[in-house]
Amino acid sequence: LSAHLANLHARLNRAGTLATTQRAQRLRDLSRALPRADALLAPARQRFDLWAERFPGSLRAGLLAKGQALRSVAMTLRPALIQTRLDQGAERVQDRAQRRTRALERVLERQGTRLTALARLHASLGYPATLQRGYAVVRDDQGRPVTRATAAGAAPMLDIEFSDGHVTTYPQRSPTAPKPRKPAPDQGSLF
Repeated sequence: LSAHLANLHARLNRAGTLATTQRAQRLRDLSRALPRADALLAPARQRFDLWAERFPGSLRAGLLAKGQALRSVAMTLRPALIQTRLDQGAERVQDRAQRRTRALERVLERQGTRLTALARLHASLGYPATLQRGYAVVRDDQGRPVTRATAAGAAPMLDIEFSDGHVTTYPQRSPTAPKPRKPAPDQGSLF
């Protein structure tokens, strides 16, 4: 039994060693098909070297160009130029203020005209204009308008307002009987 177990153990060791050896050989075969690390990194390294060579020169040239632009702008900044621009801005502000004032005056004029027209309309529709046309306003002793003949007959005193003044009157207490109507004349028969 011991010999049989030793034989099985030896077979197992050989199989494990053989599998490991075969896998290592397969890995070496596949790694030969892969590109080298230097070949993968060479294009990026070349671009980096190219830009590294250009950077100091381009930085220097950019600084020189910006410095020249700053000097040319600084030469144009003079107090007289700034004062001229301030004066132009003040003129624009003053012009706009005058235009706004004229526009406001036009609006106020239109509103005044409209208000005058509305006041004339109000005056023509008010009761004093009605009095001018020949009507009268009748009020009782409490100052309330009287609109019915029965109310006028029952009031102890009436104030009648005309266009030129007031008249106070005291209506009669006894009502007058209405006059009898005349009978209509007989027309006879038309047929």
